[in-house]
Amino acid sequence: MGSIAIFLLYVYGRYIVSGIEYTDVSTERSYRKELKVIFIRTGSFVVLFMLAGLVFIGIPGERNDWFDALGLLLGMSIVMFVSKFISLKRSYNKNKDLL
Repeated sequence: MGSIAIFLLYVYGRYIVSGIEYTDVSTERSYRKELKVIFIRTGSFVVLFMLAGLVFIGIPGERNDWFDALGLLLGMSIVMFVSKFISLKRSYNKNKDLL
């Protein structure tokens, strides 16, 4: 099980660092537009994940349950945003150098 996780993390990490996800981002304007899209997607993920958690799991009763739910949500959203941001930045720099 651990080897599968390491393999998946390696492949995902290489994909992020390679800078091939955003092939059409080569100007400052398109970079800012994609950055705005990343913010919107991360925000919508947070809202949808919180609503799904409240629907399927229910409203947390204790303070520790709230911290668990919000900590998981915050951690997942930070990882999502940082990975997308790194990929966007690397793609932008590579595309700018190609032009």
